[in-house]
Amino acid sequence: MGYTKKALEGFGWLSTLKIGTKALAVGRIIILARLLSPRDFGVFGITTAVLALVERLSETGINTFLIQRGGQYEKYVNTAWVVSIIRGLLITALLFGTAFFLPTFYAEPRLFLMLCLAATIPWIKGFINPAIIKYWNALRYANEVVIRGILAFIETIGAIFLALWLRSAEALVLALIVSAVAEVVISHIFVSPRPKFLIQMARLKDILRASGWLNIGGLLVFLVNNLDDLIIGKLLGTQALGYYQTTFRVAQSSVGEFGDLSAQTVFPIYTSIYQDRKRLRRAFFRSVVPLAFFLLIPMALLFAYPMFFVTLVLGKQWIPIVAILPWLLGSGFFQAINTVMYQLYLAIRKPSYNAGILLLHLVAMVGLLIPLSQSRGLVGAGMAIFFSYLLIQPLHIFFAYRALRRS
Repeated sequence: MGYTKKALEGFGWLSTLKIGTKALAVGRIIILARLLSPRDFGVFGITTAVLALVERLSETGINTFLIQRGGQYEKYVNTAWVVSIIRGLLITALLFGTAFFLPTFYAEPRLFLMLCLAATIPWIKGFINPAIIKYWNALRYANEVVIRGILAFIETIGAIFLALWLRSAEALVLALIVSAVAEVVISHIFVSPRPKFLIQMARLKDILRASGWLNIGGLLVFLVNNLDDLIIGKLLGTQALGYYQTTFRVAQSSVGEFGDLSAQTVFPIYTSIYQDRKRLRRAFFRSVVPLAFFLLIPMALLFAYPMFFVTLVLGKQWIPIVAILPWLLGSGFFQAINTVMYQLYLAIRKPSYNAGILLLHLVAMVGLLIPLSQSRGLVGAGMAIFFSYLLIQPLHIFFAYRALRRS
């Protein structure tokens, strides 16, 4: 099967996964928005942002490294597993540490318990079998879809039942813990080879040597995707953060996550053909152009009828997000396209391109977000995110040209 057919097959499988998980997500949002308050979502948002920050600070880029190694990934599985376990313990310790000062910083006492619960998640996920990436290397998307679909179902059901029982933000973190345990169990039962607690120094050096720019890029990705939450939570409060994060999720569900889907599909393909620039150019344009046109459909509907969709899906208490929805939809469009371009740079072994663009994006976002949020509130925050994406597009065009030109 040619790479175009494999990409279409992968996109089909992953689209099925996205449709299924989005259906679950919409159902979850509809129910949880009526069981929990915007403040609950804001507290949960700060918790997950801190969790993601600490995870990024110790990122090893193991999955990317293993995918780049193609069929040779098996000889790194044992070492990668030990590294993941150690990393998980480190993240857990750091998160427990943040639980003692962040509640005071945000004037939110509930953060202590939330952060203590969230601290267990990295430790649990550290035991996931790294060989689970075999499905990406072999372009066996169906297997990945089944696993991810099961995990999404478990998290959704867990979140709803726990929210019905607890009626608090803690239910959302507990659902993440349940999903993490399920992922570990599934990865060891259904995926082979099963790792051993064995570290090989030569393999470890290979992983660490390749992880330099990946670590920098991973940290910058986190900061771009999560620093806005921390800034808005501090400047505008947890309720405003709840409104902002819910709007962001709506934009992501309708636009942004299709970029993630495409990126997951094309990265192993780009990696396999990156030395043949002609094929790589063809594969790149065949993935980006249809994606851009496809994203215009949900964007047009939400731009035209924002009030209708917000009140229908979330309820009248969420009407304040209508004003910032267009700005975050535009941001989601750029994010979707850029995500595919970031995979192109990784495939050609140029993670420095990612780091350069992300650093500019971060500086632009923070430089715009603080003054606009203070002067125009949530609308200003949405404007800042949109214009920060707009400013980095010329650099993307330049690097994409360099990546795709003849060697």
